[in-house]
Amino acid sequence: MPDGTDWWRMLSLFVIQLLRYQCFSLWWLIYYVILPYLYKYSEYKWPTNCHVAYLMLALFTQIEYPETEHVDDSIISHSAFRHLDADRRALKPLRFATMLKLLIRNSTVDQDIPPSHKHLRPMSVLKRICSQTWVPELCLSTPEKLVSINYLADKEITPHNAQLLLHLICNPQSTEVPSTDPTELIGNIIKNMDMWTMRSAHLKVRLIRVRSKENNEGEEEEAATLKLITDAVVSTLGHLLTEIARGGCKNSTSGCCLHSSTSFMIKSRSTL
Repeated sequence: MPDGTDWWRMLSLFVIQLLRYQCFSLWWLIYYVILPYLYKYSEYKWPTNCHVAYLMLALFTQIEYPETEHVDDSIISHSAFRHLDADRRALKPLRFATMLKLLIRNSTVDQDIPPSHKHLRPMSVLKRICSQTWVPELCLSTPEKLVSINYLADKEITPHNAQLLLHLICNPQSTEVPSTDPTELIGNIIKNMDMWTMRSAHLKVRLIRVRSKENNEGEEEEAATLKLITDAVVSTLGHLLTEIARGGCKNSTSGCCLHSSTSFMIKSRSTL
């Protein structure tokens, strides 16, 4: 009789086969199995939490199945995994984002998960899923809705966790943790901005704006938030321009970009 881990490994392989033969869709599995479980995560304890976490890893990451006496990888054909990959890319972005939002919300729930299974905790599962190359492409296909009140601006998750989730989606390989201070956060966004990060930078600033607007703040609070964003932008740009004028670019991507742009404008004026 296989142990618990092998049993769930075998079940996940079986589910992948069922998806291949279209017994149900990956969307159906998320909507009727995974999301209801995540909504009631705090009601479950070990080992149920780890079992479902293992299923999510099997469905949404390139998880490797070591050979054991109970599991034979050859029972799953390459076509089954190709079909699963196609199913992932066909998912509805916002429903998938809901799953990620619930994962990061549940990461704050105290659960008695053994240290030997720490890779199956919500935050670990979330990081593994976000590290997949297809996840940013899927989630960022509807950027305006992603940072709306129903998703990352939802009151169910803290502002810090919302920014952390957006950071994991946009920069899955980064080990940096976003600041909890809006001024510092905006400053870091501008300092590190280049053509590759501009899209994610726009979403991070927009998320601060949307949360302020949708959290039923009055006009004075909303005006204060806008002033905070404006002051942070002006202060950071002023600091960068001062460094450039002193020749202290320090290999900063944003500084070098601004320096290049300034040099270009000076050259352009000189030719007029």
